[in-house]
Amino acid sequence: TLHDMLNACHKEAHERTLNTWLGVDVVHVKHFALGNERGVYRCGTFEDWDVLEKMLAEEAVRCCVIDAHPDLTMPRKFARKYPGRVFVAWYTGEKKSFKDDEVPPAERGVIAIPRTLAFDQMLADIRGGLLAFNFTSGDIVEYAKHFTVMFKVVEETITKTSRIYWDTSPGKPDHWAHATIY
Repeated sequence: TLHDMLNACHKEAHERTLNTWLGVDVVHVKHFALGNERGVYRCGTFEDWDVLEKMLAEEAVRCCVIDAHPDLTMPRKFARKYPGRVFVAWYTGEKKSFKDDEVPPAERGVIAIPRTLAFDQMLADIRGGLLAFNFTSGDIVEYAKHFTVMFKVVEETITKTSRIYWDTSPGKPDHWAHATIY
């Protein structure tokens, strides 16, 4: 909730560390979350992949994870250019995941993320104080909107078992939530 995120908001100045990470959600306009062991300290958007190249250098990013969809071409190019530092992410095992035949065979630089488990853990980390946001309260509001449009769904399957997944309100942006997961 927005309340949880505001409670996790710290006004500390960002200090560059050796543990900087970058998550990128890929749509026409890419959304990114930049953080370190103190939490998320910057978010934003870019259109040109050259901006990502510049951020990797200027922010001394140690680990970058980029969404594989809708186009795998550029994320894969970055993963190959920066092996062990840049990775391509695929969600697995959930309603919003892609069919198994769409997921590339195991290759260096590709990681699978169990979508529901990842969102459950992120929410627990926010509520437990393990994931902080180093923004002012005013700056976090737009970022938080991408989280507050998400909700957990429990559906009963044909076999009478529960299927649990996170979904997003139709037409609402959730890009910074995904970038933070990555």
